[in-house]
Formats: sequence, structure tokens, C-alpha cells
Amino acid sequence: MSAINKENGIMKNIIILLSSHKLSIIFSFACTFILALASICAPILTQNLMDKGVMLLNIKVTTQYVVYIIILFLIQEGLSFIQGIIHINMQNKVHLDLEVESFSKILRMKVQYLKNEGFASIFSTISCDIDTIAQVANKSFLILAMQIFKVIGGIIGLMLISYKLTLFILIIVPVKYLIINKLTEIKTNVFNKFLLVTEKIGMWYGDIMNGVEEIKLWNLYQIKKNEYRKLQSERFKLSNKFQVLDQISENSGSLLQNIIFNYLYILGIALIIKEEITIGVLITFVTYSEFVITPISLFMTIKYEIANIKPAFENYFKFISGIEENQDIKELKNLQEPKVIRFNEVSLTYDSKKVLSHINLELTAGEKVAFVGANGSGKSSLFNLLLRFYDPTEGAIYIDDLDIQKIDIDKYRDLFAVMSQDSYLFNTTIKNNISLQNTLSVEEIQKQCIDKKIESFLKFIEELPKEFQTDAGIRGSKLSGGEKQKVALIRTLLKKNSPILVLDEATSNYDMESEQLFNRLVSDYDTYPFVFIITHRPEILEHMDKIVVLDQGHIICVDSYKNLLKSDQIMPEILQNNCLQRS
Repeated sequence: MSAINKENGIMKNIIILLSSHKLSIIFSFACTFILALASICAPILTQNLMDKGVMLLNIKVTTQYVVYIIILFLIQEGLSFIQGIIHINMQNKVHLDLEVESFSKILRMKVQYLKNEGFASIFSTISCDIDTIAQVANKSFLILAMQIFKVIGGIIGLMLISYKLTLFILIIVPVKYLIINKLTEIKTNVFNKFLLVTEKIGMWYGDIMNGVEEIKLWNLYQIKKNEYRKLQSERFKLSNKFQVLDQISENSGSLLQNIIFNYLYILGIALIIKEEITIGVLITFVTYSEFVITPISLFMTIKYEIANIKPAFENYFKFISGIEENQDIKELKNLQEPKVIRFNEVSLTYDSKKVLSHINLELTAGEKVAFVGANGSGKSSLFNLLLRFYDPTEGAIYIDDLDIQKIDIDKYRDLFAVMSQDSYLFNTTIKNNISLQNTLSVEEIQKQCIDKKIESFLKFIEELPKEFQTDAGIRGSKLSGGEKQKVALIRTLLKKNSPILVLDEATSNYDMESEQLFNRLVSDYDTYPFVFIITHRPEILEHMDKIVVLDQGHIICVDSYKNLLKSDQIMPEILQNNCLQRS
């Protein structure tokens, strides 16, 4: 699937997209070829039915040819049914492959891009493109491409009846081409606008869902309803244009065919008068000319149908070639026992605002480090860089003198056990939220919690009616804030072989007893070479070896808790107000 790209061109990409379905396509083409042969036989059988049976009032011959025609019809319908099943399976498989590929791509995209564009908006837009692209595998589209066989077979059959009448009906080809060419140009422009509006609606909808509480608090129902109506009205206007263009294409084709058919009678009578054909030949020719003109018309609408698919392909190419996190595997030394993490002149600019400025910091294994500062001071941005959710605008971060950007992203993140301030709980059981990779049984979770001296955090779980099988709800909605943080902490501490522990406001919703237990735990914990804590709670700071104070994107102080208390310097307001004020 990844072989499709913008440079290939639309038709080559369609071929690549369908390349994994070669056997199905070959079988479908075989069916079409047999149907084409049937198209040659059908007019000949009908001509003989008319001339040798009906016109001569020969009941036996008439019955014989009727049986032949019925058998031929049953074969045609049976093959068409088989073709339909093949293409249904193909379309669903193509759709599934594209959906999985796009979902995997979204998960690998940079966090900064996902936050800017919105996951829901991206997925909604790309799903619309995939729905359109998958049409290349449905029966109607591929049958269009296969109509050439029917056209050839039908023309041969009609040529055997009358080459003059056959040449006449081929006039439809250049006329039909001119009509389709113009309609295709218009439809391409309309579809491009349709995709832009769909993307706009996706972004708007994602914004609305994220702000649903504000809508309720401010009674914005009618305002947002009107906005939605306006956006959807714009979309449906473009959709109406599609339908009008399709109707024009259909009606113009029908009109053209009708004119050709009627003129066939005039030309046919002239040929009968000249005794070049019989009445039976004319009736047969007129009857079966439709089986040639219709495939010709369908075959020529391929370009018109691609007018939908081409913009969707281009959008998909743009999406699939988007920037994603580095996954290049490098030759590395053993990173399971890192000794030093170093920030060297690291800066980060976000939306033209410098949120971190020339950060220089060295963190050594064996240290427990707290990061403190007011909201917006740069703490979260610092760790977004360390976890490689963002890339530095300037400078670099090193682990044991190795630039972290040169480390395979999956191997790199395996180094970290992270509990973020808003640790996400999935809409599944507590057990599955603790063991995200589904590698631990309930008994193993309990045993490891005892080994790590955090079994008391399991108490609330064991008091629930379904214990570990209790559903956490969407975003952990069925649990309290403190319970969610306990589940997240257990999950973090049970992650194996991660030498760097990161805890971001891990106790913000804890009760007094749980927080005291957590503080003792951190104080005595020596499992992790590196322990980093982001906190506003002063109680935990005295258990830290080093405190890093940030203010407005700068590190203004790095020292121990005791030295900071003893310092005769005027303590930064950020430290006084947020960290050292005891309740």
C-alpha cells in the first residue's frame, strides 16, 4: 500500500492499489471476456431466431433458438453475479487496508501537528477521501474499465451483421468524448471545493466536541446549530452540483443514444430497399446495438468518474507523506543504563512564541529531580522535548553524548515510564488500563504492586464490585480524579525496564493519606536511575536531590531543597508562590 505516491500518476496508483488483488481481477476479467463472447453470440442467435424461425413460422427452430438464448442469458447473469461478489470483497479489503494505513499514520504523526489540526478533524477528512478512493475497487468502476472487451465483442458481432450500420453508430464516440471532457473539468473543480468544505466541517466539529462544556454553560445551542447549518448547507450545495452534473451526463448520453437509434431505422430502411440487409437483420441490429452503445458510453465515463477519485488521491498523498516521528534504527550502545541526560542550548518556539530559551541542564543517574514553576513557565514544554513529542527549534538533547533525535523513536520511548498530569484512561476495564499491552494477569499485577510497595493503591479497586474488571468509562469517567491517578501511577510503576521515571503532578487529586504514602514511596524509591517530578506541592521537594526552577522559559535556579531554603538571595516569586508555601 505504501508504494502509492503522487509521482506515479492516477492510473498507475490505481493499478498499484489493486495489485494485491491480482487473482480476483484476473477472474473478473475472465468473466468479462466470456461476457464479451456472449455479446458476439447473442445478436447472431437472435438474427437466426428471426430469420430462420419467426419469419418462416418454424416453431421447432424458434423453440431451439429461444432455448439457446435463455441458456446464454443464464450464463451471463451467473457470471455477472460472481463478478459482483468479487468486487464487493475487493472494495471492502481496499477500504480496510487504507483505513488501517491511515490510522497507523495518524498515530505516528508528531504530537504538535495532531494538536494543531485535531485528531477528529484529520480522521474525518481522510475517511472521506478513503471512501472515494475505495470506489476504484467496486464493480461499477472496474466494470467501466472492462467495458472495452464488451465493446470489441459487440462491434465484431454487429460487423458480422452489417458493417455500414456499425460504422454509423460509432459516430457516438467523438460526440460523447467532448461532452464527458467538459463535464469532467467542471466536476473536478466542484469536488476540490467539496473536500475543502469537508475538512473545514471536520475541524469545526472537533472544536465543538472539545468545547461542549462551554457550549452548555453559555447556552450556545442555537448559535452552534446555526453555524452547523451554514457549514452543512455549503457542503450540500456542492453535493447537489455533483448530482446535477451526473444527471446531465446521464441525460445527454440517453439523448445521444436515442438520436442514433432512431436514425438507424432511416439508414436501415435505405439498406433494405437496396436489398443489402433483411428486416430481420435490421431488427436484430437495432436490438443489439444498445449492447454496444451502452458499453461505449460507460467506457468513456471513466474519465468523468476519475474526476471524483483524483482529488481524493491527491489529498491522501498529501496526508500519507506528512511528517511523522523518526523511526530510523541506528547503531546504539546499551541505552538501558544511561548515565547522563544533557540539554545543550535548547530552545523551543511555538506559534511564533519562544516558550523555552537556551536551556542548559545536566541530569545525572541516581538523582531525583523536581521541576517547579508557575503555569506557562516551560515545565511541560521541557518534557515534551525530552519525550520527543516536540522537536527543539535550537540546540539538542543528549543521552550519554548521543543526540536523542538519532535514536529509534520506539526504542527511545521504552526508556521512559511516564505518568502525565492528565494520564488517559481508555474505555475498558481497570485491569486493561493498568496492563496496556495485556501482558499482565490480575495476580501478576497484585504481586508486582506488593514487590514495589504500592499495594495500598489497589485498595479502592479491590473494594469495587467487579474489582479489576470494572469499566473505567470514557476518559476514566466512572472513577474519581484520585482513583484515576492511582490507576495511572500503578500502570507507570509496573512498566518494565524503563530507567527514567517521569511523574507530572502525580498527586494533584490525592487525599492526604495517599499523598503522604506517595511521598514516602518517592523518598525510598531507588529502582529508577532517573526520577523526574513536576509538582506544585512543597511537601515532596524535601525528598528531592535537585530542584530546577523555571520562569518564562528560562532556568533561573538549580539547587538542592536545603540550599534553596538557606539561600540569602531573594527567592524567585515563582518558587515562593507555587512551591514553598505550606498549607
